[in-house]
Order: sequence, then structure tokens, then C-alpha cells
Amino acid sequence: MQKLKILNSKEKKALLRCIDEQYGCMPDPSLTYLMNSSGKVYIINPDLSRLDDRCFRTDSVGLYLGTKTPEGVRLSIEGSQIIGRDAKRNIIDVKSADAKRWLYGENISTDEQDSCGFVIVRCKCDIIGCGKIKDGHVLNYVPKARRTNTIDI
Repeated sequence: MQKLKILNSKEKKALLRCIDEQYGCMPDPSLTYLMNSSGKVYIINPDLSRLDDRCFRTDSVGLYLGTKTPEGVRLSIEGSQIIGRDAKRNIIDVKSADAKRWLYGENISTDEQDSCGFVIVRCKCDIIGCGKIKDGHVLNYVPKARRTNTIDI
């Protein structure tokens, strides 16, 4: 079990600045941000942070936003949807056929030259996740448990 640490104001500003530089939008600074030792970031309502964490044992709490890595912030599907609605940078628009392949867990090809590193993947108005551009492909990070076998797009 990994201990979650509530980010202090300096750590929180650094995280929010990193997200702003990467995706061109600022997440809600009024939320409480937590991080575990492996860099996974969670967000919770500020009222929840006032609870005494010694009374109960938790592996995770709140909504999993993403993981802080040396290359930037790799967003979860939900994190992509939260950040992606206001993002101005590092968004890749894909066609329905590519979105279907993405939801199956496959990497997709891209011609994007402006984006590098982690990107938000969008199909029409739907944000479907976050991937990493490498060698002309967007690497898929959708966990196996969340992939689909059948889908109509």
C-alpha cells in the first residue's frame, strides 16, 4: 500500500504549471491534489482533505487524474476529459475508424508534427484518452480492463 500525500501549495503550483504548459489550460486550483510515491495524481474535494487519515487505510481516494512523469503528465481517460474540454495544445483529432481502433487498445498513426510527448486524443467532440506520440504513432495507454471488444461508432 502506498501512502498518498496531499500536495502543498508549492507542489500544487508546479503540477498545475506543468499541465498548463503541456495542454494550454489550468485545472481547478481550488481542488485538493494528492500524489503517491509512483507519481499518480488524484483530485478530491477540499472538504475531504480535512478528514483524519489515521482513522482508516486507503489505497486511493478521489478521481485518478494521471501520472506525473519526467516527460510530462500522462492523463487518465477521466483526466483527459476534464483537462481536454479546455485544452488548447497537444490535442489530436482522429477519425471514427481510428477512434474504434484506439478503444480496442491499438496504437494509431498520426501525421502530427506540432505535438510531441503526451497528447489528448479526440474524435469529433468526444475525448477518448491520452497517448504518447512516438515515431509517427500515438501509443495507447488504455488499460486492458477498459478496452472494448465490440463498438459501434
